[in-house]
Amino acid sequence: MPSNFKKELRQMFTSDKWLGSRNAKCNVGKEVAKILLEDREFWSNCQLVVKVNEPLVRVLCLTDGDEKPVMGYLYEAMDKAKEAIKVRFNNRLSLYGPYIRVIDARWDRQLHSPLHAASCFLNLAVYFKPSFKRKKEVDRGMIQALTVLVPDEHLKDQISAQIEEYKQATGDFNMPLAIHQ
Repeated sequence: MPSNFKKELRQMFTSDKWLGSRNAKCNVGKEVAKILLEDREFWSNCQLVVKVNEPLVRVLCLTDGDEKPVMGYLYEAMDKAKEAIKVRFNNRLSLYGPYIRVIDARWDRQLHSPLHAASCFLNLAVYFKPSFKRKKEVDRGMIQALTVLVPDEHLKDQISAQIEEYKQATGDFNMPLAIHQ
């Protein structure tokens, strides 16, 4: 926690206004003041919560924005959040592992879908970035979305053929305009 935050809390719970209030005299108020003023483990746990949740809050902020369509950026944002958590725990698996397992379980159960994958696949800014790591997973999701969303078998075959050209940046996908975009 930032030292100024702790300092402000200390000032609040030692001020005449707090000490003169009925909350300062009741058992719950005394317990809260004691925790905030004396319990180092409480502050250590608060730091841990911030360490894990701050990168995830950034992902939430991204998904809450109205500036650009977000779905194509979700895979990369989650990868960056997990990487930030790992770094915050000095890349020690024993420390960050339990949190990443919870995040992955939630992702697999509720957030991951073929539509997210297809959106990421079609997002040139993410899919063709050299640092992007989930290409195989995104490729599978694109095929699953194609299977569900395109009922016409002939059209599926045409799209499938173009998917390989897209991934290799050949054919029409190698034209200057396509590369520029």
